[in-house]
Amino acid sequence: MTAKTLESIETLAGDLADKRERLAEAVRAAQVEIDAVRSRVMPRLRRRIAAVATAETALRKAVIDGAEHFVKPRTRVFHGFRVGWRKGKPVLVMSDPEKVVELIDKHLANQVDTLIAETRKPVKSALAQLDARTLKKIGVRISDGVDEPVVEPTDRDIEGLTKALLASMNENAKA
Repeated sequence: MTAKTLESIETLAGDLADKRERLAEAVRAAQVEIDAVRSRVMPRLRRRIAAVATAETALRKAVIDGAEHFVKPRTRVFHGFRVGWRKGKPVLVMSDPEKVVELIDKHLANQVDTLIAETRKPVKSALAQLDARTLKKIGVRISDGVDEPVVEPTDRDIEGLTKALLASMNENAKA
């Protein structure tokens, strides 16, 4: 390697070091500004989030207390919110999980690794993939979902934005 080439490499390395240091300074300055904005707006955002949660709780309680108003139709839209009742998701019911494990061993031996956790208890997410006949054979029944109150905005844009903002701010606060 020639001296001239080595000198140009050293010069390029110095140029890279200089540019990286200027970038680091810009990032540090930006972080100071971000921290200032965060400390200025987070209290207000937290208060407003708490106010929304309180209002949602009050509306949900009113829906529960006024269930007779949501027979037909089961839901209604007021001010951009769908409120009322909906059928909950079906639930797998096992009165005796140990017996279910025994029956899986007996009837579904080829699926033991998928259907039973290491702790020798049934894996509900895997069992949920089986048909009703097979579930019955291994002592599991599917209960209908229970009616549950609905309070959800018809426009979900702000929820996603709020969650993303809070997640970002919490992540930065941890760092």
